[in-house]
Amino acid sequence: MLLSIIIPSYNHERFVVSTMEASARIDVKDKEIIVIEDGSPDTSASLIREYITRNASNNITRLIQRENRGLVKTLNEGLSIARGKYFYVVASDDVPIPAGISSLVNHLENNGNLQFVLGNALSMSSEYQGKFEPTYGEAHRRFFDLPYDRRRKEMFHHYPQPILLQTTVFTTSALKNIGGWREDIISDDFSLFLRLFSQLKNVGMDFAYHPDVFTCFYRRHEANISSNLERQFMTIVQALTQLCPTEWQDAAYLRNLADIGITAVKRGEIGLAARLFDSTVAHIGLLRSLRAAGPALIDSLLARFSRRLRPRIVVTHEPAASAIYHS
Repeated sequence: MLLSIIIPSYNHERFVVSTMEASARIDVKDKEIIVIEDGSPDTSASLIREYITRNASNNITRLIQRENRGLVKTLNEGLSIARGKYFYVVASDDVPIPAGISSLVNHLENNGNLQFVLGNALSMSSEYQGKFEPTYGEAHRRFFDLPYDRRRKEMFHHYPQPILLQTTVFTTSALKNIGGWREDIISDDFSLFLRLFSQLKNVGMDFAYHPDVFTCFYRRHEANISSNLERQFMTIVQALTQLCPTEWQDAAYLRNLADIGITAVKRGEIGLAARLFDSTVAHIGLLRSLRAAGPALIDSLLARFSRRLRPRIVVTHEPAASAIYHS
């Protein structure tokens, strides 16, 4: 088996069939698609079963349905049963771009030393839009251009959010070698990549970054964790507490406060910004916080406002619907 495609499904009845349709069109002959239905209260499970029944002739998609266990346990379950040499996971509200996934699989096949390959994503709010913003930009380019010793520190202080599982094809062995996802950390992509980037030193030798290869349409909607700033903040704090070296933690907590606190203020959520500040103070101590916050916050503000002044890159791409429905 060459490729295992894992689709964790939870409460995405509007989207999951689109994800399955596009996954089935990934041009890798020897592949399996495993949908793990994580106890959704909506009609996702019945829609998935109907899709599999209608497409029984391809015999590549199967459903695992059970009670809710959470995303990280679902990912580890998928990893434990995957038979493929390579492993691709896509959320049940996103749409894979078949040609991009095939390209990353071919790159891994032709470069046997690589543990994984990162492509890029196109952010979307509707399958029928025609212009999309790439999810990865200048901050990601700078990050992956850094030598290992600087990148290892910068991933705690200036991690280019987000880096997504669904833009990446892994060797299954790379994930199993680190024990899969840590179940004491809620974060799925952030914590996994922190652990991988801590171990793998050389871009182009240990792993590859190809931002010109678009692997999925990354759906933005009201249920995304990025829409829930407080939850996003706390999941990052949890990962930093578990994974960041002690000597770098204070600056990492402050950076997280600056990033998400500024967004909260821009949204007019002053009470939330105050709660995030209180949480940060609790982690690093009030006096040290006040002493260190000034330059860190100023640097972050200047960097963010300078990025706002740069022109945005827009990619014209055939609508995501064309990755699903073809005559």
